[in-house]
Amino acid sequence: MKKIFLTLTLVASFIATAQVKIGTSPTVIDGNSLLELETTNQGLLYPRVALTSTTSYLPLSDTLPNIKQPGMTVYNTATTITGTNDVTPGLYVNDGFNWIRVTPTAPKTLYTDNAAITSARTVTLNNNDLTFTAGVGGTGKTVVASTFKTGGAVYGNYRAFNGTLNSAAWLDSDYAIIHTGSTTTGELISLPSALGNLGRIISYTNQNTVTKTYITGPTNADFRPLNTSNIVAGKGQLMIATSTGWQIIGGN
Repeated sequence: MKKIFLTLTLVASFIATAQVKIGTSPTVIDGNSLLELETTNQGLLYPRVALTSTTSYLPLSDTLPNIKQPGMTVYNTATTITGTNDVTPGLYVNDGFNWIRVTPTAPKTLYTDNAAITSARTVTLNNNDLTFTAGVGGTGKTVVASTFKTGGAVYGNYRAFNGTLNSAAWLDSDYAIIHTGSTTTGELISLPSALGNLGRIISYTNQNTVTKTYITGPTNADFRPLNTSNIVAGKGQLMIATSTGWQIIGGN
């Protein structure tokens, strides 16, 4: 009887400490693995359960003596749309508190992250336009923080404006305004705020039949060009916004 008990004890001890290999070459096992699976045409099928949220352990039980176990892994089959802590089908691992979805690392793109190029790149348009937009109601800008070089023509946005031109009439997308339809001599015109548009370049062309006068007064210095008070009919001015006002850089 003692021999039988000793034999059972040794077998139980071996089973408790032995490594297990299932599949191909069951006797060849990695020394670091407790359980190893090897196959060329089969997979590991995780238990499929319907989770209710990332914060609930259900349908698993966390009622004592059961507790939330870090590392518990399941394949969730449910989709919840409560708006908070929702789950979608996929592999989840519990961290001892919540379910964490196992998500493949997405490659970095300009849509998801900042990126850096390591050598020169060329984009061939093949007669197609490459357009950047700010979206509906957007105010986003394309910022070039280094030297900009063009090997072809540069196209700018222009708009024909008919009527009294004040600062509110300028749109964020305006580069050039061609002003027409205003025949009142002495009518005051104004530009957008220079301080609110630092670095912005605009063009104003007076295609009216009369000279136009820029808005006056010390409180309006931000809305007119420096060192000039008017623009005669048929002339245009190119300006850049600085901290001291609109600086004329071209035109007459």
